[in-house]
Amino acid sequence: MSIKKLLPSMKERQRYIAYAVHSTKQFNRLEVRRAIETELLRFLGENGYSQAGIQLLTDGVIRVDHKSIPETITGLSMINHINGVPAAIRTVTTSGILKKAKIAFKRRDN
Repeated sequence: MSIKKLLPSMKERQRYIAYAVHSTKQFNRLEVRRAIETELLRFLGENGYSQAGIQLLTDGVIRVDHKSIPETITGLSMINHINGVPAAIRTVTTSGILKKAKIAFKRRDN
């Protein structure tokens, strides 16, 4: 017996949030990832974090369920320190297509 594919109407709708880190210090990918994960876990709780289906993808892009976008953006905006250094995370854009989110991330400084 083979496994059938899910119908498009049954799949979870994903959105991509492009973000930028603003600080006087440059952080490596692991430091930013750890700060985002801990703050979102603290803000949303374990249940909310799992329901949101949060996945940190490439630099500056997070995949999240479409119903959890406002809560995720709020959680990101609550980050004010990374490793004890003042920092802020700003949402650049929200998109339904990964390629558009990556393009917005690359253009964030322009």
